[in-house]
Amino acid sequence: MVRNINNTALQSLYESVKKTNQRVDNLASMLDSFETKDNVKDSVRKSTAAGKKSLEDECDKILNRLKELEMKTNKKISEFENITKEVEKKTLWKITECESSLTKKITPEYVEKALEQFQGKIINDISNNKNQQLN
Repeated sequence: MVRNINNTALQSLYESVKKTNQRVDNLASMLDSFETKDNVKDSVRKSTAAGKKSLEDECDKILNRLKELEMKTNKKISEFENITKEVEKKTLWKITECESSLTKKITPEYVEKALEQFQGKIINDISNNKNQQLN
């Protein structure tokens, strides 16, 4: 009976060792599928470097586009300022021309004043002629 118990204990121990070996083999095969710490670090470094490079490229593109837009905007502002100055010159010229025309324009007041002066002159001339004829 002791032999029977020993055989059963040995067989049970053998089964237990066999299961443990299978589990160790499974764990060993799983370890092959996992990344090592160094591989993960390298992968992260590469990804970080690629991300930085991509970000820098995009920043450069954006800065270049901003410079282009700034140049275009400055050009348009300059054109607008030139047009505005030209309009101001033309407007001032027109105002001066209108003022000049208005000073030369015959108004009812001007006609009345001129008639009064002419009437005064005629009256003076008539009175002067009468005085000369009488003398």
